[in-house]
Amino acid sequence: MPDYDVALWLRPPKGTSIPYRSEVVQAPDPLQAVLLLMHRYCLVEVGYAAAHLVGTAEITRYYQVELFEDEGGNLQGGYLS
Repeated sequence: MPDYDVALWLRPPKGTSIPYRSEVVQAPDPLQAVLLLMHRYCLVEVGYAAAHLVGTAEITRYYQVELFEDEGGNLQGGYLS
């Protein structure tokens, strides 16, 4: 699985701001990386998230991410792009 350097902000950043949490995680895709880090820190909503695929220039950004678990216990999320 690829490594993603994920950063989470509780509110969308204005100018330069330090993320609430930042960590490298392994996940199959950038959204799952964001959801995994949110789950790890018991966050059900963040205002902004970014997932950088380590070793590339690819950065995926999400606004207003919400985390929930489906009936099978799988992490699911919704967001504004």
